[in-house]
Amino acid sequence: MEIGRFVFRFSNLSYGRYIDLVKNLEKLKELGFEITLHDKMPDVVLYREDKDWIYFVESVTSVDPMDPKRILEITEMTKDVTTGKIFVTAFLDFKTYKKVANERAWKTEV
Repeated sequence: MEIGRFVFRFSNLSYGRYIDLVKNLEKLKELGFEITLHDKMPDVVLYREDKDWIYFVESVTSVDPMDPKRILEITEMTKDVTTGKIFVTAFLDFKTYKKVANERAWKTEV
């Protein structure tokens, strides 16, 4: 699913109401991120200004699903960020989801 459809489907807002933080380093710094080249950023990082939420999205096609270890890595990487954090695992299809459903971390969105 393309990111614009994902944003609309799961937030009921248009993509234009979000900031793609991976492409906006100035906004990352403003929110308190201290990112180095060694940090493993999620596939997609979006900021929803009206709610002050950051969505961290991992695609199962590129990496494993969000698991407790990955959530701790992201939490440590964003320890100075005070905005709300939402962790999402994205799957290409239901068949892929079923393969890794037991590995998914609690309190993550699918």
